[in-house]
Amino acid sequence: MRIRHYEIWKPINSGGTANVYLAIDLHDGKPVALKKLKNGLLENPVMREKFIEEANRYLYLNHPNIVKLKDLFWTIKKAI
Repeated sequence: MRIRHYEIWKPINSGGTANVYLAIDLHDGKPVALKKLKNGLLENPVMREKFIEEANRYLYLNHPNIVKLKDLFWTIKKAI
């Protein structure tokens, strides 16, 4: 499966609110961890704000054992 310029290889973790996948950035060929909120949570404004706040906190972390935040995006699919 492909999301934007990331090709998802396999799931690597799952939590209460999100799933994490191993993916490849097709721009540079490097592996990335892609975190996706579980179905329905992105439409919830409170959960979406928590997700964005978490991403913003990652911007200030700098440690070799912590993944760097590379991109932040979301899409909301609405039923017709």
